[in-house]
Parts: sequence; C-alpha cells; structure tokens
Amino acid sequence: MRSERLSRGGPVRARTTMRAFALLALLLVPFAAAVVPLPATPTIVALPGAWLTQYATPAMVMQPGGGVNVLNLDIMYHDVVSVAVGSDAPFWCTNYQVGHCPLFWSRLANLAESVPVLGLENAAPGGTYAFYCSKHSGMTGTLVVLPA
Repeated sequence: MRSERLSRGGPVRARTTMRAFALLALLLVPFAAAVVPLPATPTIVALPGAWLTQYATPAMVMQPGGGVNVLNLDIMYHDVVSVAVGSDAPFWCTNYQVGHCPLFWSRLANLAESVPVLGLENAAPGGTYAFYCSKHSGMTGTLVVLPA
C-alpha cells in the first residue's frame, strides 16, 4: 500500500510541479520586467522561480563606495547576505550571534520590491565577496568591488 501511495504522487509529481512552476515563471519574466522599472544602481535580481534556480545576476560588479540593490521579481522573499563577517556594530547585527554579523546585508525583499544592500562601505576596493539568500541556501553569488 505504501509503494502504491508513492507511485501516485511523490517525487515524480513534485518534479513535474516544479518544472511547471519554472516554465510559468519564465513566461512571466517579460511582464514583470515591464511592470517593475529597474533601478539605476547595479542590481542583484531574483527572477520568478529564483528559489528553485538561482539569482539571475549571480555575479555583480560595483564601483568602490557605490551601492547595490536587490530586486525581487519572485513570489518568495529574497535577500543578500555576505558570507564574510564584519563588525558587530551595524543595526542589523542584533539578529546575529556576536562575531557572526555579515559584512553587508539587505532586508528581505517582497515581490516587485527593490531594496538597498547595506554595509557596502565595508567592502574593500579590489575585493571579492561571496553572498547568499538567507531563506534559500541554493541561491548564492559573488560581489566584486573594482579597484580604486
């Protein structure tokens, strides 16, 4: 009876559902891009279905002292958190254990929302920094700060 239950749904059905969702997400990209204007600042983008795939911009290059935004076009919340740790002084560090505060961070962005990445003044010119989404471990990327 247990094997009968698995054959009616289970992993095969889950994969089919995820594929259908990913296809729907790809069809919605032109609509989402037309509705949500892109910011002038370099932007890390989470397209529809990003929680299944990855950031649309897994590598981001920025000028020293510049800014970066996170644009979420997915129904799930997404953010950007650096792997590198920094000072425990910024306000967002209250959510982290002492000594584990990320060098830079953004709050969770809702659907069609663009939020700034904070703490980028701590990123050294010429540096390369790994980042991730705190809600979806498969979403990772790299921020490159150009030399001064």
